[in-house]
Amino acid sequence: TLCVVHETTDRVLAEKSLARSEERLSLALDGSGLVGTWDWDIRNDIVTADDRFAGMYNLDPLRAGLGVPIAEFLAAIHPDDVERVKAEIDVVLRDGTPFRSEYRLVSTNGTVHWVLASGRPRPGSDGALSRLPGVIVDVTEQRRISEALAESELRFRTLADTMPQMVWS
Repeated sequence: TLCVVHETTDRVLAEKSLARSEERLSLALDGSGLVGTWDWDIRNDIVTADDRFAGMYNLDPLRAGLGVPIAEFLAAIHPDDVERVKAEIDVVLRDGTPFRSEYRLVSTNGTVHWVLASGRPRPGSDGALSRLPGVIVDVTEQRRISEALAESELRFRTLADTMPQMVWS
């Protein structure tokens, strides 16, 4: 009879700690207004993303979790914004500067959402950029409020400019 015993306490504790950490991250993301996270493997052109991020870009969460080319994510960007976003990505790849861009996403039913994407490029062991992890935040409501405020201010200015001076006195 041969009996082999392996101590697994450290592994079990590490797995429990990881599960707690992932749960806390999920709760923090839910409470922050953050839509989701992504990680782009630049060298292999594979973007992995969480379920909510994939949903905003009209992609199957399973495929996005396993990784898809960045072109599939770019396909969800509004046609008026996609070239600008590509140019901003090119600047990040060329200069290694952080990525920050506000643009529109078009859902499969035609709904438009404004998002703010932010990422920080990471160099590989050879010094060349290898990854671009980041997050997106849905800023649709803030954009609507800002546009309503600008419209209200324009109406007020128009009214104030057209009223006789005596009313102000």
